[in-house]
Amino acid sequence: MRESGLAYQLIAPDETIININNSFTADGYYMKYDGLLFQTGARMEMADRAQQHGSYIDPSHKTGMTGSIEIMLLGSTAASRQSLQDNLVKVLDQLHGSEGTGRLVWEPQDGSAERAIFGLQLAEAYQFAYHAGMMKSCHILLSSEKPYAELSTTTNVDTSTVTSEGSGWEIPLTIPFTLVTGGGGLSTVQNSGSVVGYPVMQVYGPINNFTIANLTDGYSLTFSGSIADGDYWTIDLFERTVLDAAGNNVIGTFDAANSQWFGFRPGNVDMQISGAGTGTNTKLRVLQSSYWG
Repeated sequence: MRESGLAYQLIAPDETIININNSFTADGYYMKYDGLLFQTGARMEMADRAQQHGSYIDPSHKTGMTGSIEIMLLGSTAASRQSLQDNLVKVLDQLHGSEGTGRLVWEPQDGSAERAIFGLQLAEAYQFAYHAGMMKSCHILLSSEKPYAELSTTTNVDTSTVTSEGSGWEIPLTIPFTLVTGGGGLSTVQNSGSVVGYPVMQVYGPINNFTIANLTDGYSLTFSGSIADGDYWTIDLFERTVLDAAGNNVIGTFDAANSQWFGFRPGNVDMQISGAGTGTNTKLRVLQSSYWG
């Protein structure tokens, strides 16, 4: 994955932000090289156990990606350079182990919607270098659990009232997320990116023994459980988890024998939800990015 941005933000789990610019104009942080380059297919982890150094590839995260960035610290005085380093360290020290994950957000040079890489952690210890004049630099190797970038914000896409024939999607929606109404309560979901995306979905009750179908590719997820009116379940297509509104694991209701996990491939995908015991509040919500690449 290669991306170029006008400006970047490295955001820590506690929402502390490091603003990174592309041109040297004043004291601050700057990207040494234009653009981001992340390699998909293998996620590297920072070794944090005794007698281990460097980083290693975690076989359980082969579908993630790893990439490096070089941040320049420009300070007109020694004190300002030290302050920039201290602030950056506070963010980087949160990106490992149980501290949580961060994200990298940028404005694409083509003027399209703001994009982000989520789930970032350090893949190895960061390294500072000193340069002549007013400069320092920091080499950072980052790893993401997801193998793609996506839009930095999501659009909630809700179905219309469920009928015996299934459900459709409410329109209009924010562009570039495109939904086109179809017959029989169906709608078309458009992924404007370049890779398959795996968003989070929520199913709101009342509904019993329901199926979420990707009709275009012939995949579906079937559940034998019941969701009460006013309750909902959250289905993470990437993590393949199913939680109720209280955060309890309800994967036991998943009918694995008659289901196949799926994502939203580039282009148009016809979706449908169906089930028994539905009411006016029944709906499927997709926390949709509309771009994965």
